[in-house]
Amino acid sequence: METRWQKQRKYLVGSVDCSDGPTKLKGGGVGWYEVAVQEWLCDWKLRLCISITHPKPGYPYPPSAGKLVPSRPGARCFSSDNDWLDVIVENEIVEVWFPVPDCIQPFQKSPSFGCSGGATIALGTGIYHCQARLIAQNSDHKATLRRAGRTLEFIRTDLGRTTVVGAIENCIPPFDWEALVHRLQQG
Repeated sequence: METRWQKQRKYLVGSVDCSDGPTKLKGGGVGWYEVAVQEWLCDWKLRLCISITHPKPGYPYPPSAGKLVPSRPGARCFSSDNDWLDVIVENEIVEVWFPVPDCIQPFQKSPSFGCSGGATIALGTGIYHCQARLIAQNSDHKATLRRAGRTLEFIRTDLGRTTVVGAIENCIPPFDWEALVHRLQQG
């Protein structure tokens, strides 16, 4: 998987080349699964995991033709199931666009931070489900992240003392869909 920052580091994009056709995956399915790690801030890394597989029978999301991307003839954008991610397919290349840091949230039932989402996409070989996950990681077990309103804080705890070692301000608060749509439209 290739990764790159787009639009003044507002988006982290993971690209998976599906032109060679699907392969057998460890779980028994057929498709593509790729992982990449991108350096971020304050000794944190962002781990991207993208899987593209055939939908299981009874998959609740119907196939879509996607929307045309005006600035990229031949590209189509597929809506994710959570409005955080954009999935763009062009010439059998699947790109997942993560709005960083806005999408970095605490996962439910987990101490980890990141985001995930999926979309039904169309490739030349058929209809697939693209599932993407972004996980913020730090090798230091004393480091964590914290959302405080519109600020994402990088925290370090030593001997019971908590220190903010960095912060990103003006993040979209969790579940502020109106602000997210506005920022994506400004793009």
